[in-house]
Amino acid sequence: MTARLLVLSADDHGLSDGSSRGILRAHDTRLSSSVPVLAVGPATGRAVAGLRDRPVVGAGAQLAVVGEDRPLLTACEIPTLVGHHGAFRPGGGRS
Repeated sequence: MTARLLVLSADDHGLSDGSSRGILRAHDTRLSSSVPVLAVGPATGRAVAGLRDRPVVGAGAQLAVVGEDRPLLTACEIPTLVGHHGAFRPGGGRS
């Protein structure tokens, strides 16, 4: 029999303080195996600080390319992906 491995990833760490606390709780209780940090999340700075106390966390970066989150680059750098307000266009920039 082949061994099976299930990796549960708790996305959007940094989206809010509440969701970040829940994600860390899921990791601390071994419910999730990895914690991708939402790079443009409103609570990203505090979320990253919470990871520093957990050296065993499998952490990574989650880059949003759609949705209401503001991009890390300016509208001048990615004009085909953002609208006139600088936020990502619905549908990932498709016209």
